[in-house]
Amino acid sequence: MVDHDEFNAGGGMRLNIDQLLQDHQDQIRDLRARTSDVLSNDPTFYDDIFLLRYVLTHSKKGGMEIAADAIRKTVAWRIQSAAVLEKITSTGKAPHEDIMTRFSTSGYACDLGGYEPVWVVRAGHANQKAIMSTLSIDQVKDWLLYSKEAVFRLCDERTRKTRKVVKMITVIDLEGLSLFGGDTRFHRAMGQSSEMSALYYPQAYPRATQPPFCVQRIPGSMLFGICTSALYHDDKPITNDPGGLESP
Repeated sequence: MVDHDEFNAGGGMRLNIDQLLQDHQDQIRDLRARTSDVLSNDPTFYDDIFLLRYVLTHSKKGGMEIAADAIRKTVAWRIQSAAVLEKITSTGKAPHEDIMTRFSTSGYACDLGGYEPVWVVRAGHANQKAIMSTLSIDQVKDWLLYSKEAVFRLCDERTRKTRKVVKMITVIDLEGLSLFGGDTRFHRAMGQSSEMSALYYPQAYPRATQPPFCVQRIPGSMLFGICTSALYHDDKPITNDPGGLESP
């Protein structure tokens, strides 16, 4: 059985997926029974590994009733967004990719030993005002959300191939970030997309970050809370500790 503390310490990465499936088989069976009517839409995609992500996310906070509700919302969203998701899967690009890459400073950096893809966001160097002068809040929210689909597919493929849990690592570099130089509309879009991605892509994105110099020197302050409030995921705060991210 996979130790719960071991799972949390490494963000659940590179653990044996077959052992996790065995450990949680009763909960997976329960969750499938609760959602069988919607899962029949695509039984190949909505398999035990898909259900396991919701079990791991909600077993300690809300239980299978909450997990079932999250799955129903996810399936409904995937049906509604089927055309966009299919295009992303074939092209690897989300809507408005050309504009976002022109004004933002984020992108794929490397893989860790052929497992976790690493995405780096240099938040202090993005031109948020230019983005929001070109795109609407909904368009930015959609790009932030839909851009996760290609990464989710890649991690899912590697998880199934290696039989180890593979997640996306997002390193958020806050160096040069000004609390007053951003755009509240961008922050609103980011907040909305974060809530939706936590629902639609559970157990997909552990995170690491490098706080700006001023924040490192004022631990526990309101300033730190402001800088990191929009960068929480799966109810886990960002940390500057890269523990669990290195190759075993």
